[in-house]
Amino acid sequence: MGSEVGESADFVLAYARERGWQKSRTQLERRHRAGVVHPPRQVARGRGLGTVSIYPSGTAALFVEGSRARKHPADADRLRVVAARSAVPIDGVRAHLAALATLH
Repeated sequence: MGSEVGESADFVLAYARERGWQKSRTQLERRHRAGVVHPPRQVARGRGLGTVSIYPSGTAALFVEGSRARKHPADADRLRVVAARSAVPIDGVRAHLAALATLH
């Protein structure tokens, strides 16, 4: 991960594995697209070495917390994590509540 502040996707997935969750990179990507965790930023590894995705600090714990409600859709995870006072991206919560309000 180098001197970058944050957590690599590999770190997030290893953290989840250490806690009994066999999650894939695709599942992590789905969670940030759904607004359950903040999206990563791409950081160059160096000339010709490509990039690495760096998630904000705390993403691994947030990802595992969201995984505990795995039988629920991402929207339910987002609300559950907010209720637990975690640092979930608020834009995803607002979008879910707006869609829910429109539905009713």
